Amino acid sequence: MRKTFCAQRGFSSLIIIGVIAISIFIGAFLFLKSNQPINVPGLRQSKEIPQNKRLILLQSQNKIKVFKSIDLSTKQKRELFRLGSDMVVNEAQVSPDGQKFYYIPSKSPDFPSNIVVFTNKGEKREFNLTKNDLWSLSSPGTLTGGMSKDCFWSLDGNKLACMLIQRGSSRGAATGRDKIVVLDYTFGSISEVFNSDQIGPPKGSAVLSVFGGWVDNNKLLYVQTQQNIVEIEPANFYTIDIKTGVVQKEFSYPYGGLGFKIAISPSKEEVFFQSFSRTQEDKFIKYDMNSRQDTVLVSTKDVLGTTHPVISEDGSKLIFTTYLFLKSPQEIDVLKPETLKGVGRSEIHLYDLTTNKEEIIRTPESIDYVEALLPDNKTFIVHKTPENSVIFDSETSSFEELNGFFLGFGYF
Repeated sequence: MRKTFCAQRGFSSLIIIGVIAISIFIGAFLFLKSNQPINVPGLRQSKEIPQNKRLILLQSQNKIKVFKSIDLSTKQKRELFRLGSDMVVNEAQVSPDGQKFYYIPSKSPDFPSNIVVFTNKGEKREFNLTKNDLWSLSSPGTLTGGMSKDCFWSLDGNKLACMLIQRGSSRGAATGRDKIVVLDYTFGSISEVFNSDQIGPPKGSAVLSVFGGWVDNNKLLYVQTQQNIVEIEPANFYTIDIKTGVVQKEFSYPYGGLGFKIAISPSKEEVFFQSFSRTQEDKFIKYDMNSRQDTVLVSTKDVLGTTHPVISEDGSKLIFTTYLFLKSPQEIDVLKPETLKGVGRSEIHLYDLTTNKEEIIRTPESIDYVEALLPDNKTFIVHKTPENSVIFDSETSSFEELNGFFLGFGYF
C-alpha cells in the first residue's frame, strides 16, 4: 500500500510540474506577443529600436514621400514608411526625447488641418487640430525644414503646441486672427490655450504673428506686430501660461519685422531673434529676460543678413547663419575690391552661451541656414537648397548630399 501511495504521489507531482511549465510557457508567449509593435501599413518593422540616435529624413522618390532613418557612422539607412504621390508634407519634427515625430500632411491645394504622430514602436496616430474649415495650419505644399514653424514639441516631448490661423473662407485670405492649441499625446486631448482676441481685435493682413515655442513645459512664447506703409511697428513678446491661461506681455522691441524663427536659451533667460526695418539697420538680437537688456550680435545695412537661430543639442551653443548679398552694378562700380571679398558665401556663427565668445566658420558655397550641430562641434546639418539638406564638415569644407529634408535625431 505504501509503495502504491508513493507512486501515485510521484505521478501527481509530475502532473503539477507539467501544468506549471505549460502555464509559464503560455504566459511568456502572450507577454511577448502583446509587446510587439503595432503594424502600420507601409512600415518596415525593425527587430529592435536602435540604441544610438539616428538622423531622420524625408525624401521624395518619384513623387512618393519616404521617411527614413540614417546611422551617420555606418551610413546604414532604414525605411520607416511612405506616403502616396498625392500627399505633401508641410512640416515635421522629431520630439526632444527622440521617441516620435510629427508631420503635417495635406492634399494640395487644401490647407492642412490634421497632424500625424509616428513613434519608434511603429505606432501612428492622427489628430484633427482645427475642427473647422476656417482655421488651418501653414499654407500647403512647402516643407521649410523648420524655418517657419506652426508646431513645437514641449521640452519633455509629451505635448505638441500648434498655432492656427483663421481665414475668411475655406480657401481665402487670413483674417489676422490666430490661436494656439496644445495636444497632450499621452491622453490624446486637444485644448485651446490662447486666442489673439485676448490681445486685441483682428486687423487683417497687417498683423504679423510668430510662434516662438516653449519657454518651459507650461509656458509658451508668442510675438505679434503690425505693419504700415512707412515702417513695421514694435514687436510685442508675450508668454502664455497653459495651466492658468494668463497672457503676460514681457517686452517690446522698437521695430518688429521678425525673422522666421526665434531661439530660446536652455536657461530660459535669453531670447534670440532677427529684427528687420524698412528705414533702419537690420539686427540680430540677444534679449535678456531678467535684466530687460538687449545686445546686438550682428548689425547690418544692405550686405549682411542673418537667419534661423538654433540651439545645439547639448544646450551650450547658439548657431546662426549670415550671408552676403550681391550688390547692384551701380554699387559695385564704387566699391573697393576688398569690400566684395566673400560675396555669395555664408558664415556660420557658433556663439558660446556660457562664455559669450564666438567662432565664425566661412562656407565655400552659400547656404540657407544651419539646422543642427553634431556633437563633434565641427559637423553641421545644413539647409543648402530648397530641395534638400546636406552634411557640412567644417574641417574639410566639404558637403555631403542627403537628398531629403532633415527632421531631427531620434531612436528609429
